[in-house]
This record gives sequence, structure tokens and C-alpha cells, in this order.
Amino acid sequence: MMHGSINIRSVYKTGNNLIGNDRLIMERWKEYFYDTLNIKDDVEIREEVIYQVPEEQIEPITKDEVWEVIRILKNSESPGEDNISAEIIKYYNKKLWEVIHALVEVILAL
Repeated sequence: MMHGSINIRSVYKTGNNLIGNDRLIMERWKEYFYDTLNIKDDVEIREEVIYQVPEEQIEPITKDEVWEVIRILKNSESPGEDNISAEIIKYYNKKLWEVIHALVEVILAL
């Protein structure tokens, strides 16, 4: 049987029995997908909920810590999804560093 560009001539049925009849092959595929995609009655479905609670408050980050991380960014690396290169962050001006520090503080406070 030809289906698109796939040539299906024979398929193994359960128990390693080879089938070559087109109609039986289609029935076997139907059976396979039905068994694969449908949940059996004897399968127990469990839903697990995981709660994450911070163990302790995170200390505020200092400007010096943020600035040190910015200083050690590697030049000539590909920018991320935002297309902002390390060079822009490092050499634009200190005001950008202060904005990054404020953003980090807000994120850590969440």
C-alpha cells in the first residue's frame, strides 16, 4: 500500500505475526493508535500539587554586586533574545547599571 511517500508493505501484529494485507495493516495501525492514545480503565491517574515556599528571606542585592557581575560580562559574545550585547550593558553608562540593580531588587522582592 502506498500512503504519501511512505511504502507500507507489511506490519507485525501483536504476537510477532506478520501481516501483509492492506486492510489488515490499516486495522492494525488503528488498533495501535487506539491502544497508545487512550487511557486504560485500570490506570490510576494521580494529580500531585507541589507548593514552593521560600525557606528564608533573600537578602537585598547591593549595587556593588550587580556592578561586579556587569564588569565581568564577556565581550564579543552573541546577545540573547533581547539583542542586547554585553558591550552595550558594560559601556553605555552607569545609569543603566542603576536601572538593572533596581530591576533585580524588584524581582527578588516578589
